[in-house]
Amino acid sequence: MAREKNILKKQKDELNDAWLQKEEDIFVSFVSSLGCLQKHCELCSKTLHNVIKCNHCKKHLCESFDLVIHLNSPFHLRNFYESEVSCRKLLSHEFVDQQSGKLTTREVAVPVSCPVACWSCLNPETCRLIPGSSPCIIVTKDGRFDLYESLFKCKSCDTTRTATVEDNVAAGYIPGTPKRTNFFVSFDLAEILYNFKYLTPGTSEQKFIETLSAVSIKAGRVGTINTPLFNKAVKAYDYMNQLVHIKVRHSEKKRCRCCTPFQLCCHVDGNHKLIRRMRNNESLQRSWFGDAIILHDNEFSVLNNQINALKPQKYSLCKKILENPSSTLKYPTAKIITA
Repeated sequence: MAREKNILKKQKDELNDAWLQKEEDIFVSFVSSLGCLQKHCELCSKTLHNVIKCNHCKKHLCESFDLVIHLNSPFHLRNFYESEVSCRKLLSHEFVDQQSGKLTTREVAVPVSCPVACWSCLNPETCRLIPGSSPCIIVTKDGRFDLYESLFKCKSCDTTRTATVEDNVAAGYIPGTPKRTNFFVSFDLAEILYNFKYLTPGTSEQKFIETLSAVSIKAGRVGTINTPLFNKAVKAYDYMNQLVHIKVRHSEKKRCRCCTPFQLCCHVDGNHKLIRRMRNNESLQRSWFGDAIILHDNEFSVLNNQINALKPQKYSLCKKILENPSSTLKYPTAKIITA
């Protein structure tokens, strides 16, 4: 044990010494990452006066390639450098005009997959994505993004169709309400929150939302996130995953691999995080998971009666004495204390 502690202490000291030696170099690189490192477009090699730097693509771009790439990738974080000292964060709908060098705005659609064939003329690969007129909020791990709903337009017959909730789900966004296409949460964010909740019990979902709001505000975007819709979306994501395990993968989460085929014991809170649903002045709502974790009350009552029927009925001496005090004559050591 002492030898292991000495090894850990030595490794910790070596790590601290390594950071002390490289601290200044890392600081210089960190400051450089906040600025513009190149003055030419990395795709067309054009010398630039105005540089757009994408923190996701890790590239410095000109106005033309920035528009081509990020009109369909609105979740990338970009910086606009007008000079060596002037920098501002670009929103999803902001682009730089190639002629004037000034900021312009474009309506940006939620990126979803286009249909394989037109729903009207049935011609294959003729549909393209265009933004609609209704706003749509997408919440990702980088915060809130304000975009527009997606429309599909056919190049052959010139007909248009609004992307449905199902189209957005297939693209990786879970809706806050299945009747409207104005609020979605990305699958990757819902997966992060799922693991975060179950690996750290007691996590506050409200504080998680406030964290996403802070990230959005720091990036220059709107930070307000609808809490009820966000809560419903992430719960729906968890439930859809549960259905995938049951209906697609045919897995039995309540079956213990060590106890198979007969389960010896089970602690439900060790396998699933339980949520309190009985609250004051709240209407009874549908349970997402049904009786997959906890039995319904009527089924539990039947099971409880069956268990109680098999229990040995023990005779209670104290209960008999309280019911018939005169019986204490048969039991000299028993005393009744009255106030």
